[in-house]
Amino acid sequence: MPMRAVFDSNVFVSALGTTSSICGKLFNHFQDGIVEVVVSRYILSETGRILIEKFKINPSFVYAHLRLFESTMIIVDPIIIPIESIEVNDWPIIGTALAGATELLVAGDQRLLHLKQYNFVHIISPRIFLGELEKGL
Repeated sequence: MPMRAVFDSNVFVSALGTTSSICGKLFNHFQDGIVEVVVSRYILSETGRILIEKFKINPSFVYAHLRLFESTMIIVDPIIIPIESIEVNDWPIIGTALAGATELLVAGDQRLLHLKQYNFVHIISPRIFLGELEKGL
């Protein structure tokens, strides 16, 4: 049975940058069926915005990949719970993990990583998650 996880937008952006990166390797595990990714349209929208505005990637390319993600990942509507210790725009990311009943949030965002855990959701870095996956293979 595949391990379920939520990836934040930093993981998506990094994975699209290069397949040999840590995040790229996580996506390879997703494509191989080892990881089941739970995502929200909020995370995908944030990913698209970053790729287009910050990295100036062609919008058609970005939207094609976002549609592919939507068709191959589990899409949930985030549960919005105010968490005083993090910024408002991070609430839907944790809310995605809560809505998807996944125990893992893989994040590149230092504010989220600093939290370490919220309720039943463990927040870990891509490097740690990749290490755990490769230990189990």
